[in-house]
Amino acid sequence: ERIRAWATLFAMAGSSEHPRELINIGLLRASLCERLSKMRNLGRPDTAYTVGLLSILDGILAMPMEEALKELPLPESVKQGIGQRSGDYGALLEQAIELETGRLVPQDTAEEEQLLDLFLESGEAAFGILRSLE
Repeated sequence: ERIRAWATLFAMAGSSEHPRELINIGLLRASLCERLSKMRNLGRPDTAYTVGLLSILDGILAMPMEEALKELPLPESVKQGIGQRSGDYGALLEQAIELETGRLVPQDTAEEEQLLDLFLESGEAAFGILRSLE
């Protein structure tokens, strides 16, 4: 599933002239979703990674997300998570975006530290992948 997500993203990114920052956002969200899935014991981490990575398809393809998702052979739970932000994967994507934008409110100090570590690790992972692509 992860290989399919990567192949899809790179095929689409290669055919567009969007800034690398958009790819970086996808990589960050992928790592955030995967780590949040593990932390919250919600969904499958590899599927959560795919949801985060493909959450930027609309920007890469310059078309509404609903149209972009129609063309891909993805499980319905992934399409709903990305397109409608529903279900477990939609909840993880929402949390990842809130964390990415600084709007996720932790329940307590322990969770705040855990989320900070999660964000830093995800950022390092995303930048590491981006650097390896140069």
